[in-house]
Formats: sequence, C-alpha cells, structure tokens
Amino acid sequence: MRQLESTERQDRARASAWAELETKLRFDLEENVIQHEKLLKEKNELEAEIKKIGISLHGNESELIISQTRREELIAILMESSNRCDNLQISNK
Repeated sequence: MRQLESTERQDRARASAWAELETKLRFDLEENVIQHEKLLKEKNELEAEIKKIGISLHGNESELIISQTRREELIAILMESSNRCDNLQISNK
C-alpha cells in the first residue's frame, strides 16, 4: 500500500512538473510569437521606407543630371560671352 501511495505521489509530482513546464513553454511560445510579429512589422516598415528613399534618390539623381547639364550650358554661355567681351575690348583699342 505504501508503495502504491509513493508511486501516486511521484506521479502527481511528475504531472505537476510537466504542467509547469507546459505553462512555461506556452508562455515562451506566446512571447516569441509576439516578438516575431513586432519584428515582422518593423521589417515591413523598413522595407517601405527603403523603397520610398529609393524613389526619392532616383528623383534626386535625375535632378542632379539636369542641374549638371544646365551648369555646363551656362558655363559654355559664360565662356562665349567672356570671349565676345574680350574680342570687343581688343577691337575697341
């Protein structure tokens, strides 16, 4: 009889330990799922921001090319005007 009672106590202790372990694992799993969802949301936000920055960068690159072309045109006009001015000064002498 004592052996049966001892076995029952051991079984209850094991069942309690398993229940505690199950509770802990469920809690850990829930925490990991929540963390995963947060990280996934953050990843999606970062991807959207990267895409937005990429679009902006492309626009800025286009503006830069246009500005550089316009700068080169203005330099050419300035050089031409400077040469004309020099030629007029020479011919006025």
